[in-house]
Amino acid sequence: MKTTTPLPNGKKYQFDRLIFKNNSLVLKSYFDIIIQPALTPEVNTYSRLLVDYFVAHGNICLLFKQIAKHGIDINSIETKTFKGNSVLVRLYNEYANRFLVDFAKNSLQEVLQNLIFIPSIPHEQLITKLCEGIHSSLKTIPPHFIRSLQVINEEVENKQTNHNSTQWVFQQLFFVKFLFPLLENPLFILDGVKQDELSLNQKKIDQFAHYFEQVVNSGIGNEDILSLVKETIYYLNKPVALSIEQSGLDLEEQKRLHALIVQAFKDHQKDIINYLNLSEKERKEKKGSGDLTGKITSSFLSSIEPSELKMNEIEALNEANRLIYFYRDTYSQRIQEITKENTLYHDYLLKLQRRIQIITQQIEEEKVIHYKLSKELYEVEKTEQTSSQESSVSSFSYN
Repeated sequence: MKTTTPLPNGKKYQFDRLIFKNNSLVLKSYFDIIIQPALTPEVNTYSRLLVDYFVAHGNICLLFKQIAKHGIDINSIETKTFKGNSVLVRLYNEYANRFLVDFAKNSLQEVLQNLIFIPSIPHEQLITKLCEGIHSSLKTIPPHFIRSLQVINEEVENKQTNHNSTQWVFQQLFFVKFLFPLLENPLFILDGVKQDELSLNQKKIDQFAHYFEQVVNSGIGNEDILSLVKETIYYLNKPVALSIEQSGLDLEEQKRLHALIVQAFKDHQKDIINYLNLSEKERKEKKGSGDLTGKITSSFLSSIEPSELKMNEIEALNEANRLIYFYRDTYSQRIQEITKENTLYHDYLLKLQRRIQIITQQIEEEKVIHYKLSKELYEVEKTEQTSSQESSVSSFSYN
């Protein structure tokens, strides 16, 4: 007996196979056709949807690897800036707003409360509270977020033609695109603050935020802030180990979000098809192939069109086998990446252990030197004491 299963949003496994593929044209079409031209609030909705979809599949680091490959140009690298309206920054902002809420509140709440409710708090005291708040809250940043920043940084390193430092990537994304806007908009951080209270102190808040931003961007000024930036970048650049649990995988969310993302593609279907056809044609012409069959376009349309799945026991097993086949690269690649990250983390720990051994050895050597010096000092003092006594006896005898 056969049963029929409706697939109103197409074949999910086929869709995922296309969107999670390395250098995916389908994913690039979402960047260029759906997100890039969109206006507020639609751009936020589309960006959040894509971030959520990749998070639910445990592939968020892959998303930022792909957008970094696609969206970072030489001009960004030369000017060391990311444009605020770029797809990368839009996706990053949605990602940060979802996963860095605890960090933002823990790190900025006290300094913002002081700015609003304490009329004459010293400037240096505010800086101290800000630096302490950020430094003590770094541990609340999820490992996958740190790894995503590192992935973007690695793509910048791959694209630049020199060997200059890429610390500006962390500085731009973490401080300029995330922390500075929050400092200027306390309502996102503070609960129970009235608008009139904020309005009365907005100038003071803006001046403090501007000073903080100026020091970070110029690398000149308050030593506490400069030290904070250096320590934060060092923390964000350290190897991290991601477990399967930490990287996502929410099957219920996958199902819900799949319907939404397919609808987003359908709402832009005409432009998406033109984009895929043109991109595929250009790609094949570069390879010198005359086969312009629109294979990717056909596969994409097939993956989002409503269909029915007729199953008996044999077909169910075949379908399960196809699912395993379609997802094999996605999950094996993730496992390889996690294994690689764990290896890097292990190597990093070994280096730390080696440093600890060296420092311990230096401490032991210092102890030996200290003992020898103490002994020599004792002998010298003893000799001087003996000489002094002999001199006293000689003087007494003479008298």
